[in-house]
Amino acid sequence: MSDVQSHFDAEADRYDHWKQRNWYYYDTIKQIYRQRITGDAVVLEVGCGTGDILAGIPARRAVGIDISAEM
Repeated sequence: MSDVQSHFDAEADRYDHWKQRNWYYYDTIKQIYRQRITGDAVVLEVGCGTGDILAGIPARRAVGIDISAEM
């Protein structure tokens, strides 16, 4: 297991807490994605974490991968 993977596995339990605490940043990211990605798009998000940003994208198909299985 790499140091990066270990780090994100350890952060997984707190990840959504920090995203909620910094909601304005993540809401802005989601808004930008919704404006630029159309309904017929196919999207791959590398480093998707828990996938909540990806879940809000209006794409025909959206797939996320992450180095951390805990995420």
